[in-house]
Amino acid sequence: MAAATTVSLEEYLSLPDRPGVRYELLNGRLVELSSPSPLHGGIVIAIGHILLEVVGKSFPHLFVASNSEFIMGDESGQSPDV
Repeated sequence: MAAATTVSLEEYLSLPDRPGVRYELLNGRLVELSSPSPLHGGIVIAIGHILLEVVGKSFPHLFVASNSEFIMGDESGQSPDV
């Protein structure tokens, strides 16, 4: 079995943008993400709308966004759908 190549957080953050290609860094491994389907996009919008309605009542200044990147430690940077 071949060893997985690891990427540092700095290398990940300095990757050039490539049209149509998205990556996440998961435990030091670079993961290429597939393009979401129209159904996937619709589900993301529906869940985001529900969260905005429910959470917005208790936290009116909370901003809900999709695909915002979160850096988690030195080895992971991920963009959850919602």
